[in-house]
Amino acid sequence: AVLMTGRAGGRPRARRVLLAAAVLTVLAVSSTSVVAQDSEGPGTGQPPLAPVVFVSHLGVRELPLDATALRHRAGQVLEGVLVSSGIGSCDRESVEEPMRLHRIRGPQYLPRAFFTALADSCGSEGALVAHFILFQRGMLLLGRITDQATGMVRAVALAERALPPGEDLADLDEGRLEEELSGLAGDFVRDLGAATRSGRRGRVAMLLPARTEQRLWAQGQLSTYVVLEGLLGQAGIQVPDPGWIAAELLEKGVDPHRIGSQAREILARDYGVRWLIFPSLVPYEPDRPQSAGFLEDDTAPDLTYLGFRERLLASVHVSRAETGTLEQMNLEYMDQPDVRGAFGVLHRLSWIERFEKAVAGLVPDLGLDSQLNGVD
Repeated sequence: AVLMTGRAGGRPRARRVLLAAAVLTVLAVSSTSVVAQDSEGPGTGQPPLAPVVFVSHLGVRELPLDATALRHRAGQVLEGVLVSSGIGSCDRESVEEPMRLHRIRGPQYLPRAFFTALADSCGSEGALVAHFILFQRGMLLLGRITDQATGMVRAVALAERALPPGEDLADLDEGRLEEELSGLAGDFVRDLGAATRSGRRGRVAMLLPARTEQRLWAQGQLSTYVVLEGLLGQAGIQVPDPGWIAAELLEKGVDPHRIGSQAREILARDYGVRWLIFPSLVPYEPDRPQSAGFLEDDTAPDLTYLGFRERLLASVHVSRAETGTLEQMNLEYMDQPDVRGAFGVLHRLSWIERFEKAVAGLVPDLGLDSQLNGVD
């Protein structure tokens, strides 16, 4: 059992047990190896990472800084944590200039020319696409490292942080805001150091953004990253960056939100995509009583900032890119995670832990490994 305690309510580290060896740096390592720390950094001779930072906020009554200043501050914090961890990082201006030039507004559309401009601007080979999602009482940081030459995702990192009881984002001064962002970025970089790196060879599975209701947008983002994390943990699987592919399809006049025969043909022919992976997340409210009440641990962080108590139904559909034929569909019910516990104490699962627990029963069951071994 894991009990989340402490001032900031950081993410528990039990998730490695849930996914075993399945869990974004462009290093020539095996897809099954787990590294404790990236080697990029001053004096290593390795190229730096290029942190491409985005900030979204949901349900926040007032931001401590204006949106532009908040994104700049988040980028500075992440850059500082990377460098202090021994990972080389491009400076903010060398990343911001290509973003302005290519009018990059979000992680959903990242054209090939932008990644090339990043490499020219700061000498990076890997782009760390980092998305801070802020709530009234908590924060998520979702990130992927994309190979700037090939567009393939090499690793994924996730972090989550709940604000202490009685605080919300609108009440934080700049010092407290930076403290919370730094804690979140620290958890994120530690997760990045422990992530499995995808190999540079293998069959290609294209992951589409999770389909969900607008009010569950943040949960859908998290679900997509957790599925991506699970796919990268499978030997012999490569996944192209979703933003790269979406931009490529748009440039070819194809709507990336409608994967029809034309899109499938382009993906299979130009990018070698074998499978299309469609995650889905919908609310599930059966007519049954709520879970029985238990004692609540008052030291546990308040995780209701993300609609924590809602039941959800997660699914993953797998279809063949060449034909569009549905090959598999797996479902996982995500109950209210309000009781974990020994001695009648309420233990709360973090959102990341909750999603990874569900995906552990989805992604490994897709049969991709058996198909790689010739069982078609």
